[in-house]
Formats: sequence, structure tokens, C-alpha cells
Amino acid sequence: MSRVEWRTTAKDVKMSRFLVMTKEEWLERGGEYRGSIGAANKAGYFTVRQCENMKQPVGLEELDAARDFAMIKWTGGYFLLRDGCRKCPCIPVFYRKIG
Repeated sequence: MSRVEWRTTAKDVKMSRFLVMTKEEWLERGGEYRGSIGAANKAGYFTVRQCENMKQPVGLEELDAARDFAMIKWTGGYFLLRDGCRKCPCIPVFYRKIG
């Protein structure tokens, strides 16, 4: 994982606040899995950081009501959650219309 990728992922995790969970925790919460962040982007779903970069920030109510999530697949061993074993973290994603 390059330094830029690490910083970007760290920012995504930090901006997601308390919503960084395992896939199982999201599904128990009633979330809808959108695949990896790249796959979610192709479907029009973006992380909190990406929404801010697009000048369409996520409000606190929208963040609290988040149901869609995507997995950070490639972490290079960083940011793995410890839930009995090492698991990739999932963070909320939000639909944004582009164009």
C-alpha cells in the first residue's frame, strides 16, 4: 500500500466515524452491501470523503441513517478489524447523481 493510498484510506475510515464495522455487523443492522468501494462507485455510491470532494457533503442525519455500505478490500494489512479474526472494514457509502 503506497503512502497516498494509506492516507486516503485512513481519511475514509476517520470520516466514517462509528460506522466502520464488519460486513456481518452491517448486515445485522439491515445494511445493503454494495461490494468493494470501486464497485460501489460504478453504481453511483461514494464514501463520505468522495462526496465532500464532489461538493455534495453528507449531513449528520444522512450519516446516522446510512444503510448502504462497501468494503475496503485492499488494506495491505492496515485497518483490519479484530472480530475474533482479521476482517476487512466496511464503511458507509451514499448515492450521488453525477452529471
